[in-house]
Amino acid sequence: MMEHQDGGLKIPGLEFSDVAMEASYLAATESSRKLQMRLALLMPALLYLIFSFLDSQVLSAAAATQARIIHVTQGVVFSLLVLFGLRLDSMRYHTGMIAGTVIVAWTDHLYLSTIGGIEALAGEAYLMIMWVWLVSGLHVAQSARVMLIFVIEFIAFWPVNEMASNFIAAHMFYMLAAMLIGSAGGYMTEYYRRQGFISEVRRQEMESQFIQSQKMEAIGTLAGGIAHNFNNTLAAMMSNIYLARLASKNNPDALKRLNSLEDLGGRSAAMIRQLLAFARKDHVVMQPFRLNDLLSAERSLAVNVIDKNIELKFDVCRSPLTVLGDCNQIQQVLMNLLVNARDAVEKIDHPKITCTLRPFKADAAFLHKHPQLHHHSLARLSVCDNGCGIDPEIMARVFEPFFTTKEVGRGTGLGLAMVFGSVNMHGGIVDVVSESGLGTCIYLYFPLVEEVHVPPDNSDVMADPEWQGGGTILLVDDDVRVLATTREVLESMGYRVMDVTDGEQALALFRQHIDEVSLVLTDIVMPGMRGARLARELRRHVPELPIVFATGYDPEDQIHTGDIPPDSMILAKPFSASELAMTLHQALSGAESGQ
Repeated sequence: MMEHQDGGLKIPGLEFSDVAMEASYLAATESSRKLQMRLALLMPALLYLIFSFLDSQVLSAAAATQARIIHVTQGVVFSLLVLFGLRLDSMRYHTGMIAGTVIVAWTDHLYLSTIGGIEALAGEAYLMIMWVWLVSGLHVAQSARVMLIFVIEFIAFWPVNEMASNFIAAHMFYMLAAMLIGSAGGYMTEYYRRQGFISEVRRQEMESQFIQSQKMEAIGTLAGGIAHNFNNTLAAMMSNIYLARLASKNNPDALKRLNSLEDLGGRSAAMIRQLLAFARKDHVVMQPFRLNDLLSAERSLAVNVIDKNIELKFDVCRSPLTVLGDCNQIQQVLMNLLVNARDAVEKIDHPKITCTLRPFKADAAFLHKHPQLHHHSLARLSVCDNGCGIDPEIMARVFEPFFTTKEVGRGTGLGLAMVFGSVNMHGGIVDVVSESGLGTCIYLYFPLVEEVHVPPDNSDVMADPEWQGGGTILLVDDDVRVLATTREVLESMGYRVMDVTDGEQALALFRQHIDEVSLVLTDIVMPGMRGARLARELRRHVPELPIVFATGYDPEDQIHTGDIPPDSMILAKPFSASELAMTLHQALSGAESGQ
């Protein structure tokens, strides 16, 4: 039988199947159980002193001398036990002392009752047995029961003391009743204490989940606000770079530096988009995308999460691996795995994390092991570390919600549960290979789909006269920096521009020049009249008016919240001059063709 840390025997039907939960329970209730043990040890000693005095009053003169010797001896013994128990922290000693106290007190009263001829005195021992078992708990009762049965057998079969044998036989029912009542009381006390502990743990888990959810919502809101301001700044910067390039056509050195600056701006914009994608939640967009591109983008985010002392390697195959899914969810899955790997190697001398992407052909044995798979052609994405590994005892539980081996405050236990759920939703599977002390590899398998058509590079689109504009554009943006630079870019493309900083001004200006405006380019989030409402008001006057939205926030969030229709044309700030030219050309061409 398994033993607890306090030395008591296992309580059948009460122990948590989760070893970690059992350890947490014992740690959380240690102080209260120590108090119960000491109280259970103190009370028999006090009861013994009271009963020993009463015994001396009712015993015959012949037995009084023997009784007095027993009382004095046991009084000293019990006092020493109480003092010893108060000084000891280990409950292992308390269990033995309490069991010994029950046995000594019971046999002492048995002896006094037999020599005094007063059988009713045995009830004192039953009272002490019931008290100790009820207060101290079931595991002590089991220890005491074993010792008590041993003493009873010893006395009952002692050849000289026939009177003791007869006494035990006559009072066996009362002794068993005391054992059963005390055991049942101890069992119920322990049962309700454990149920209360489980309820408290679940309450704390739900509270932790709620707090984590609030944190993620706050992070998403904060990320959106920061991204909006940063994207507006980048939009003005990128427009100025474009204008500077036009003015530096005859200066190759300046063009080289401007191209480098434009590349840095594009990389900054990509990082902001990744941050917004990581903070996005609730809505899922299933569409084909290349895992190769996702890993290339994830590399730039990972360097901000993984400590520099950790060797981080991305090994991505060249052949395109296209899957059907939500790119943002897979991005979060990969980030969760990288964070877990980072935590696993934090105490390793030479930490290393490797992220690998390879094609994988599933054979019959693999499909038999994973019957939910129906594809032979798969993409295998793995994250491996040389960290602490996973113990075999908890391997089967690593994907359970709220299960975590991290200390309090460092993990909610939701990371791998989210990984498992997301991969399953994408029709994939998760495999974990780990060895304690050597490291862990987590393999994600996704079904491959047909290759995605990737549009050609549009960097030279402005060189084509076809993309040069004509007509009048009503430009609306509350950021004067973006407004000024975008106006200059549009004018350099051949458009005539009317610009305003809010929706009310735009609506009034449009009514004055309703026959002149060919297209409206408007920001979405503005003080007062927002872009979506402005578009509705404008189309009341001209239903087929081409409208292009621009935003520094996440475009998918704008669609998801219902601010603008799903089929709207949206430019995500910062946008390049070529993106702007192509979008405007497409919008105007669609209006002319009646689409």
